[in-house]
Amino acid sequence: MWVNWTINFVVAFTAPYFLSKTASGPYFLYGALTLVGVVVLTVYMPETKGLELERIADVFGVAEEREMTTLATGRETPTEVAERRRRGVSDRRGSNA
Repeated sequence: MWVNWTINFVVAFTAPYFLSKTASGPYFLYGALTLVGVVVLTVYMPETKGLELERIADVFGVAEEREMTTLATGRETPTEVAERRRRGVSDRRGSNA
Protein backbone atom coordinates (compact mmCIF):
# COMPACT_ATOMS: atom_id res chain seq x y z
CA MET A 1 0.00 0.00 0.00
CA TRP A 2 2.86 2.36 0.76
CA VAL A 3 4.18 1.83 -2.76
CA ASN A 4 0.88 3.03 -4.22
CA TRP A 5 0.82 6.12 -1.99
CA THR A 6 4.47 6.92 -2.70
CA ILE A 7 4.02 6.65 -6.45
CA ASN A 8 0.85 8.78 -6.33
CA PHE A 9 2.77 11.40 -4.36
CA VAL A 10 5.59 11.45 -6.91
CA VAL A 11 3.16 11.66 -9.82
CA ALA A 12 1.21 14.55 -8.26
CA PHE A 13 4.32 16.64 -7.63
CA THR A 14 6.30 15.89 -10.78
CA ALA A 15 3.59 16.03 -13.45
CA PRO A 16 3.40 19.85 -13.68
CA TYR A 17 7.20 20.17 -13.86
CA PHE A 18 7.61 17.49 -16.53
CA LEU A 19 4.71 18.71 -18.63
CA SER A 20 6.16 22.23 -18.72
CA LYS A 21 9.60 20.95 -19.87
CA THR A 22 8.95 17.99 -22.16
CA ALA A 23 6.05 15.85 -23.27
CA SER A 24 7.80 12.46 -23.00
CA GLY A 25 9.41 12.86 -19.56
CA PRO A 26 6.38 11.82 -17.51
CA TYR A 27 5.83 8.68 -19.56
CA PHE A 28 9.34 7.39 -18.91
CA LEU A 29 9.29 8.28 -15.22
CA TYR A 30 5.84 6.83 -14.58
CA GLY A 31 6.66 3.74 -16.62
CA ALA A 32 9.76 3.17 -14.47
CA LEU A 33 7.73 3.67 -11.29
CA THR A 34 5.19 1.14 -12.54
CA LEU A 35 7.97 -1.38 -13.10
CA VAL A 36 9.25 -0.78 -9.56
CA GLY A 37 5.74 -1.41 -8.24
CA VAL A 38 5.46 -4.64 -10.23
CA VAL A 39 8.82 -5.87 -8.92
CA VAL A 40 7.85 -5.10 -5.31
CA LEU A 41 4.52 -6.90 -5.69
CA THR A 42 6.16 -9.88 -7.37
CA VAL A 43 8.77 -10.26 -4.65
CA TYR A 44 6.71 -9.55 -1.53
CA MET A 45 3.16 -10.73 -2.34
CA PRO A 46 2.65 -14.50 -2.16
CA GLU A 47 0.55 -16.31 -4.76
CA THR A 48 -2.90 -17.27 -3.45
CA LYS A 49 -4.48 -18.68 -6.61
CA GLY A 50 -6.19 -22.00 -5.88
CA LEU A 51 -5.80 -21.75 -2.09
CA GLU A 52 -8.68 -22.09 0.34
CA LEU A 53 -9.52 -19.10 2.52
CA GLU A 54 -8.06 -20.79 5.59
CA ARG A 55 -4.76 -21.33 3.79
CA ILE A 56 -4.69 -17.72 2.59
CA ALA A 57 -4.96 -16.59 6.23
CA ASP A 58 -1.95 -18.80 7.03
CA VAL A 59 0.05 -17.38 4.12
CA PHE A 60 -0.47 -13.82 5.35
CA GLY A 61 0.20 -14.73 8.99
CA VAL A 62 -3.28 -14.07 10.32
CA ALA A 63 -3.68 -15.86 13.65
CA GLU A 64 -6.63 -18.18 13.71
CA GLU A 65 -8.90 -18.62 16.71
CA ARG A 66 -7.58 -22.09 17.49
CA GLU A 67 -4.01 -20.75 17.62
CA MET A 68 -5.04 -17.99 20.00
CA THR A 69 -6.82 -20.56 22.21
CA THR A 70 -3.69 -22.70 22.23
CA LEU A 71 -1.64 -19.70 23.29
CA ALA A 72 -4.10 -18.90 26.09
CA THR A 73 -4.04 -22.45 27.47
CA GLY A 74 -0.25 -22.61 27.42
CA ARG A 75 0.11 -25.75 25.34
CA GLU A 76 2.39 -24.02 22.82
CA THR A 77 4.63 -21.03 23.26
CA PRO A 78 4.30 -18.06 20.89
CA THR A 79 7.68 -18.97 19.41
CA GLU A 80 6.47 -22.48 18.61
CA VAL A 81 3.33 -21.17 16.93
CA ALA A 82 5.32 -18.66 14.88
CA GLU A 83 7.82 -21.34 13.85
CA ARG A 84 5.05 -23.75 12.83
CA ARG A 85 3.32 -21.04 10.77
CA ARG A 86 6.62 -20.01 9.16
CA ARG A 87 7.31 -23.60 8.15
CA GLY A 88 3.80 -23.90 6.69
CA VAL A 89 4.17 -20.72 4.66
CA SER A 90 7.60 -21.70 3.34
CA ASP A 91 6.29 -25.17 2.43
CA ARG A 92 3.42 -23.65 0.45
CA ARG A 93 5.74 -21.20 -1.30
CA GLY A 94 8.21 -23.95 -2.06
CA SER A 95 11.22 -22.21 -0.53
CA ASN A 96 13.20 -22.06 2.68
CA ALA A 97 13.08 -18.28 2.96
